[in-house]
Formats: sequence, C-alpha cells, structure tokens
Amino acid sequence: MTDILEPAQLEAVLTRFGFASPPPVDEAGLDDLYRAWCRLVPFDNTQKLLTLSSGAGGPLPVLAPHDFFAQWLRHGTGGTCWPSSNGLIALLLSSGFDARRVAGSMFEGGDLNHGAVVVTVHGDDFLVDSSMLTDRPVRITAEPTMDDDPVHPTAVEPVEGTFRFHFGVPFDPGGRSLRWRLMADPADPALFAERYEVSRVASIFNESRYARRNHADGVRALMKNTRAVKTATSFELQSDLDPDEQDRSLIQDIGLSEEIVARLRAAVPAASISGG
Repeated sequence: MTDILEPAQLEAVLTRFGFASPPPVDEAGLDDLYRAWCRLVPFDNTQKLLTLSSGAGGPLPVLAPHDFFAQWLRHGTGGTCWPSSNGLIALLLSSGFDARRVAGSMFEGGDLNHGAVVVTVHGDDFLVDSSMLTDRPVRITAEPTMDDDPVHPTAVEPVEGTFRFHFGVPFDPGGRSLRWRLMADPADPALFAERYEVSRVASIFNESRYARRNHADGVRALMKNTRAVKTATSFELQSDLDPDEQDRSLIQDIGLSEEIVARLRAAVPAASISGG
C-alpha cells in the first residue's frame, strides 16, 4: 500500500474539491484542504456494511488510499476511521504536506480504537480527523485550548505527556460529548491495518447505517433511523425514519450515489436498516 496517489487520481480528487492545483503548503492551505474534505468526504460505514453483509472473506474494504478514492469518486462513500485516515494522509502527503498517522483510545478505555492524522506546518501540529470532521484543523499546543464553535466544539488537554481531545457530535445540540486520548504518535500503517481488521468483530459500525458530512451551514448525519441537522442557530432531530427516508438522507445529505444506496438497501437486513 502506498501513501502517494497516482497523479491522475490526485488531480481528480483535487478537481472535485475545487482546486486547480494542490493548495499552498501552509496553514491557510491546510485549512482549505481539510474544510473541503469535511464538506465532501463523509464519515460512513457503507462500504464496510456491504462487505460484512456479503459474508466474503478477505480484507475489509477501502483501506488502501487508491481504493478509497476510487469508491468516493464513483459513489461518494468515505469510510470509518482507519481507511478514511489512510485516504486523508495520502491526499495530504501527495499535496506536499508533512503528515503522520496517530492512534488512540476513544472514551479512554485503553484500547487503540480510533485513528486520525496530525499535520506539522512550520513547526506547529494540527489534528485533522476524518471521523470527527471538525471543519477546521485543531491546533495542538502545550497549553489547554478550547473552541466553542456552536457546530464543531473542540478542546485539547495536555495530560501525562500526551493529549486528550474533546469533540462535539451531530446528535447532541451542544457541548463536547466525545473524548479521545492520543496514545500512539506516530502510528505505523500496519497498526491501522491490524486495528481495522479487529473492528470486523468489535465495532459499533458493523450492523446499522451511520453517516455524517459537513455542509456550509453545519453538519448532517444519519444514525440507524434517526437524522440530525445541526447548524450554528438550530438543531433538528428526526426519529423513526422509514427505509425510504433513510435512503433519501444518504443521497441528499451525505452525497452517496443512488446505485450504492440501492445496493446497501438490498444487502443489509431490514431490521438493521430500521435501527436494529
């Protein structure tokens, strides 16, 4: 697996992002590239659900960056944390940024269950998380920091030689609801592959639909049969969506192709589609 994208695929991705060429390798360029990622590449488990439901052996899907972007360009799908972080770091490295994989423990249970990316720009480190989709890189400093953005609140705490991050979630109208402790910096690509494989039998994303994607006015998400729309001035929660309404959310809110949504509808048992 290579972290450098083929020139044609890199050009296709950047074009879809709205760039005629890679952005400048500075803080403003990182801001622009990550914002485009957050608003165009969802965090979702579509490809994983399709693979698990098929019962096929072999590796879990879209871990390799070229596979990840091939599916995104065709169907609008992203991935869960391990493959989407691989895609993001490949895009960053191919665009000239100094980026590295990191891993840690969501909810601080001690296990490495979440991967992300850190970018160094002129000596400063920034977390760019392909799952949390904070819309702006999170600066990492020796002092505690807090961002009370109404849609994407974050906080960083230095703790015992590492960092604890706090993130908001689409299904909570306010506050920082998720905490994650950085434990492996840097993390090896082999660790990402190993932890992704572990998630085959131990993950909250193995049965029901989950997808989130940012928009210019906020974030939209679908979890099982519940849709959330969170903006700077409003919060809307729609529960008990029927399968057709869930399909519509995946297509209109998340940007998935009608083809991939139809495949998901056919592959995943109705109980799971409806929130089982």
